[in-house]
Amino acid sequence: MSDEDKDGKTEEATARRLEEARADGQVAMSTEFVAGVMLAATAISILTVGSGLTEAAGMLVVDGANEASRLAIQELVVGDFTGLLRRAGDAVIGPLTLLVGPVLVIGLLVGYGQIGLQLSPKAIGIKPEKLNPISGFKKVLGPRGFMRTALGVLKISCIATAVATVCWFEVPAISSVAGTDVQTSVAAIGQLLFRTTFAGLLVIIAISLIDLLYQRLQFAKDMRMSKKEIRDENKNAEGDPHVRARIRQIQREMAMSRMMDDVPDATVVVTNPTHYAVALRYVDGTDAAPTVLAKGLDEVALRIRAIAAENGVLVLEEPPLARALHRSCDIGDAVPEDLFEAVAKVLAYVYRAQGAAAA
Repeated sequence: MSDEDKDGKTEEATARRLEEARADGQVAMSTEFVAGVMLAATAISILTVGSGLTEAAGMLVVDGANEASRLAIQELVVGDFTGLLRRAGDAVIGPLTLLVGPVLVIGLLVGYGQIGLQLSPKAIGIKPEKLNPISGFKKVLGPRGFMRTALGVLKISCIATAVATVCWFEVPAISSVAGTDVQTSVAAIGQLLFRTTFAGLLVIIAISLIDLLYQRLQFAKDMRMSKKEIRDENKNAEGDPHVRARIRQIQREMAMSRMMDDVPDATVVVTNPTHYAVALRYVDGTDAAPTVLAKGLDEVALRIRAIAAENGVLVLEEPPLARALHRSCDIGDAVPEDLFEAVAKVLAYVYRAQGAAAA
C-alpha cells in the first residue's frame, strides 16, 4: 500500500469539488438549527400577536354560539352553513397569517442562509441507489445516523431536565397559590408555562447550534480529497502536463520556423561571432527604423548564420552590438534609440560593401 493510500483523504476540498457536491445536493445544512429558530420565532410570534388570535378565536366561539342558537329555530340550508364557515375564516385568517407568516419566512431565510439560494436539478432527481435498503441501513448505522440518534436523545433529556428544573424551583410559588381564586391560579400556571417554555427553547437553540457546527465539520470531512484526486482534477481542468509540454514545444518550433523563414529578408546579421546572432532589416523609405527579424544563441545562432550565408545576407561580427541587441530586443521590435548610432554604422558598412560588389 502506498503512502498516499495510507494517508487517505487529507486535503481540503477544492472549489470545483464543492461546486460538484452542491450540484448533487450535498450541502452543510442543519435542519435542527432551522427547527430551533422557527420554534423561537413561533414563541415570539405568539407573544406578539397571540392575543389578537385568542381574541378572534373567542369572538368566533361567541358568534358561533349565537349563530347556532339562531339557526336552531329554523331550517338549516347550505347557504347558512357556508356563510358560517366563511365568517369564521375571515375572523381568524388575519391573526393566523400574522402568526404563521413571519415564522415561515424566518425558516426559509435561516435554511437558505446556510447554503445559499441555488436550484439543483440533480438533487431532486430520482436516484435508484437511494432506494437500496442496504445503503439506507448503512446511513442509519453510520456516524450520521448515530449522531442524529444521540442528538435526539440528548435533546429530549436536556429539555426534560430544563423543564423539571424550572418546575422544581417554582414549587414554592405554585404551592403559595393553593386555595386562592381562579384568576390568581391561572396567572401562576401561565407564568410557569412561560418559564418552562423559555427554558426548553434555550436548550433547543443550544443543541441546534451544536448540530450546526457538527454538520459543517462533518461536511468538510466528507468533502476531503486525496492528493491523487487533486492531481487528477488539475489534469482534467488544465489538461495533461505532457500534452501541454508537447503543445508548447510545437509552438516554439513553429515560431522558430517562421523566424528562420524571415532571415533571407534581412539586411545584415550581427554576430558575436558564434554565440549570438541577430538578423536586422532596414529598407530605406519603407521601414521607419531597423527591425529585428531573428535572434538566437549557440545552435540557433549558427543556423541563422548558415541561412544568411546561403541567401547572400552579409554576416558582420560586432560582439558588443550583437549582445546588446539580443538582450534588449524581441522578434519584430524596432532597434532602441540608444543603439541607433551603432546600428547606423553597421548599415553604412553594409551599403558600402553592397556598392563595392555592384561596381
